[in-house]
Formats: sequence, C-alpha cells, structure tokens
Amino acid sequence: MAAAPAWDPEAPSTARVWNLWLGGTDYGSADERLARQLEDACPALPLMARHARLFSARVTAWAAAEGIAQFIELGCGLPRPPAVHDVARSVRAGARVAYVDRDPAVTDELDGLMGDDERDGIAVVPGDLTRPCALMRDARLRSVIDPAEPCCLLAVGVLHLMTPRRARSLMESWASLLAPGSVLGITAPVIPDDLARERLARVYAPGARCDVSPETFAGWLGGLEPVDPGVCAAVHLRPGWQDAPEVPRGQAYVIAAIGRKP
Repeated sequence: MAAAPAWDPEAPSTARVWNLWLGGTDYGSADERLARQLEDACPALPLMARHARLFSARVTAWAAAEGIAQFIELGCGLPRPPAVHDVARSVRAGARVAYVDRDPAVTDELDGLMGDDERDGIAVVPGDLTRPCALMRDARLRSVIDPAEPCCLLAVGVLHLMTPRRARSLMESWASLLAPGSVLGITAPVIPDDLARERLARVYAPGARCDVSPETFAGWLGGLEPVDPGVCAAVHLRPGWQDAPEVPRGQAYVIAAIGRKP
C-alpha cells in the first residue's frame, strides 16, 4: 500500500463515508458526495456496511464471552455503535482495545471523539495494517495489548483493497504473531455485477477485489482453524452455528469468516 496521504479535511474520506452509512454525523459534504457516487454504482453498499459492522460486533461479543480480554481492530475507521470497546466491555469488564488506522483523518478525529472515561485501556494507533511486525512493536499498541495473551483481531472491510495473494500472505503474517487461543474475524464485499464493480473502480478503488470466491476467501484466515459455520454471508454468520445458509448467489453481500489459533 502507498504511504498515507496528508489529511485534507476538504477531501472525502472512506471512514467518514462509512460513518454516514452507519448513521453517524461525522462527515462533510465531500464525504456525502462520494457516498452518493458509490451508492449509484452499487445501491447495496450502505446495507453491506451495516452487515459488516454488526458482524464485527457479534465476533467481539463472542470472543469476550470466550474469555478474550484484548482486541485489535485493523482499519478501524470512525467507530460507530456498536463500537468494539463498547461491545467488548458490555460482556467483559476491563476489555482492552487498540484501534489501528493509517488515515490521519481517522486517528486525529478518533482521538477527539474519545471521551476521557473511555481512554483507559484504549489506544488509537496510527499505522499501516500491512506492517504487522511494526504494529505489534508499537508502544501505543503495546500499552493495551499483550502479545503473549490471546487476542481478537478484526480485519473488517479492508482485505479486498489488496490482491488475493497479498491478503492471504498478510493474514498469515498476522496469525503468526497472535498467541494461542486468539481469534480472527474477516470480511469482504462480494458484488457479482461486473458493471457495478467497474463503476466502483472508477469512482473509488481501482485495485479493489469485490468478486472473491468463498474458497479464496477461506485462505485469508491465515491458516487458522475456521470456527463453525466457516465461510458464510456476514448477515448469517453466528460463531459456532453449524446450520448457516450458504453464501448468496447473484446478489451483492458481505462474505465473512472467523478463525481460531489452537
């Protein structure tokens, strides 16, 4: 990935577009224009954003109930309810969270949004998710995350922005750094419509892959053991549920999976 651009508050931000789609108010006119352009290309995107966010919340709640007390959200954007720290602490008091994003529009704004009563046990970490070793050594992340303890790692809505081979290699690297007992939750958008994908590429992300197959996507778990029901539509995926419907065919949806490190 290229270096993060300097923060231009007049330029649209994907994080603020997601904030709009999730019902937030932290966006401007440039973000609203980009959101409408993206929706013109694929009208399902706002619903897909909500499905991804709710999946993230379900993974967080499940991991906390399983005894995990620390969480890392890669490419966190501007957390909206249900934010990871809110969900985790509703299940496990004192849960610790590191929010990681390379976009200064996110990290600066997130620092400003975080209340004083929330800061204990929460770190906002400016950094590139494609550099896992550097991030795991970062003092800000290490202030709340102990690499020797199990962790819940979330990579929601970010892996499709790289090649499938790069996504697989990256998550293998992340998985190698996690302690035994850790879990990983991942998602990606799947848009079968060729024209919609072409329009999205022109508007926003020329290199994004929105046509990943379930088989390829399973490889993005970094070699971790899939948690039942394995690869599934995010809207259907409940950790440990064995009778989930198959992934949809012929319509836009969010694909998701959870892996666990033995």
